[in-house]
Amino acid sequence: MRPSKPKVIAPNWTKEEIVAAAGRLGKQYEDIVGRDYILMNGLHFDDVYEKLLFPKFNIDLYEDDDLGKDADGNQLLGRYDVADNAAHLDRSISREANDPRRIFTCWHEVAGHGALQGSWLRKQLRLTGEFESIDVTEFSLSASIERRLEWQANLFASRLAAPDWLVNYAIRKTFRPNRPFIFYEPCIYWLDVQGLAIRKFIVDPGDLCGWIGSKISGYFGGLSGEAIGYRIANLGWVQDRTAPDLHLRRAVRSKAMVGSLLTV
Repeated sequence: MRPSKPKVIAPNWTKEEIVAAAGRLGKQYEDIVGRDYILMNGLHFDDVYEKLLFPKFNIDLYEDDDLGKDADGNQLLGRYDVADNAAHLDRSISREANDPRRIFTCWHEVAGHGALQGSWLRKQLRLTGEFESIDVTEFSLSASIERRLEWQANLFASRLAAPDWLVNYAIRKTFRPNRPFIFYEPCIYWLDVQGLAIRKFIVDPGDLCGWIGSKISGYFGGLSGEAIGYRIANLGWVQDRTAPDLHLRRAVRSKAMVGSLLTV
């Protein structure tokens, strides 16, 4: 009876280990260009890829591919081929399409799967005895392995694309708050963005995080407000005051009053 081949498994890295790895890689890029360069020009994936990710990991990036759809009929935006050490992006998020999803998909596929997991996964391919391409989102992997690989790639990519220090700097520089932003209830909120008052109906804390993120996206090479919003939430910049035992009464929702909730 032939022995069964080893199955591909996900690395057993902790959240802290992945965050630390992203910090080390981000510091390498900062050492190359300098922090002042990042503050002046923003943190752009394409620049990080050219100066660090490709020279260090030799990950090829192919755009304008037709990746098709997954088993549920959803459009595939990106794919990392392990054996070829190559990331592929669907043409729907090409540069020409100017789709903000392109930026995080690049970070996810190239940095998350390629830089973080690539070496590990190629070792897994050798152990299985079938050195061929693995699509890390295909269903040849078990659901639990796929979820873990995707979680790791997302965590690593998000920390590399929007490091703590730059998120904190961008918020303080743009809004000059002296306390966290507060979400009380769905209503119109005001933001003072470098002296310009803007308003928007906000439905929940995540919506508020994404709105704030959209106003500082220039620091992150056009990364979407939603993606930056996750980091804003992680860093505690938005506090949710909608606890069921908290009762608030506001007779007036004037511009000054609502604005003070966010920027005082």
